[in-house]
Amino acid sequence: MEKGPPRLLRFIALLTTLGFLLSWPSGCQRAPAPAPPAAGVSEHLRGFSFEHFSPAGTMTLTAESAEFGADKKNGSLERPGLAIRSTDSVIEITTGPGATAKMSFGQNREEILSILMEGTIRIVQKDIKSGAVQMEARCGKLTYRGQNSTLMLEKNPVVTRGTNTFSGDTITYFVKDQSLEMEGKINGVIAPDNSIAP
Repeated sequence: MEKGPPRLLRFIALLTTLGFLLSWPSGCQRAPAPAPPAAGVSEHLRGFSFEHFSPAGTMTLTAESAEFGADKKNGSLERPGLAIRSTDSVIEITTGPGATAKMSFGQNREEILSILMEGTIRIVQKDIKSGAVQMEARCGKLTYRGQNSTLMLEKNPVVTRGTNTFSGDTITYFVKDQSLEMEGKINGVIAPDNSIAP
């Protein structure tokens, strides 16, 4: 003969305890499944960064987020930034909120062929040793071409070098020799250099 509560009461107590334990939140709960990528997107990254090293210098591309297609050679970036560092200067390209970019990689994703940025874009080139600003620019559209290391500024581009300011429909900056080429309606303000003796 059994001692203690009848079998039915023990069974009810067991069911109540089991129900309580099953309803208790635990650390083993499964997180909700991530949203599937948009159509045609195979990879979505937060905090994207890509760095390319060459004998001429280093290029670093960053973005708040990036999406790449199935081929993983073409991507879309949100709030991109770019830094091009040579032995004596660095060009820093920053963008404002809402800025976007389209980019394409070369073979094996080892180099960037082109970047097309749109939005509020600011460019500053500084001397590495002294930190002195050599050039400042702003525009609404910028195209970087990796093959010839050029920056093509469009949508109201303005470039300031020293005391001189230039604007035009399109301004191309050749990174290697630090020269400008302007096209379209060109305006320039060239101030005299007071450091040169008469």
